[in-house]
Amino acid sequence: MGIRESFPAFGAIEAADISAVDSAIADKSVADGGDWFADMAQDLLAPKAGTALHYITGFDERSCQRYAAGTVKPPAYFLRALLRSPQGAQVLEFLMQDSDAPWWRGLVRARRIAAAEDQIDRS
Repeated sequence: MGIRESFPAFGAIEAADISAVDSAIADKSVADGGDWFADMAQDLLAPKAGTALHYITGFDERSCQRYAAGTVKPPAYFLRALLRSPQGAQVLEFLMQDSDAPWWRGLVRARRIAAAEDQIDRS
């Protein structure tokens, strides 16, 4: 099954879905993302988050240090590289914390089931 078959068409998004997103980002500009990336980097990769980002992604170390410090916002292709790294699951969990999105809850549940099955297989 390809990626396109895994997700509903964007045309199937309900008005209720859109209003939920609107209320979640009310009073924020599209560019206002806070310091979520720097917070994440410091939380997951301290004490040298910038250097760790460099080793994980292969991106320029100075750029990674700026991303980790929050002085420069990382580009989307950097986040993509980070999500595709061995640490990608931790990054995604940080980004999705406190999310009630049904697809996220389903993924968390599937991971718990898989972990339980792995534990049964080991015993």
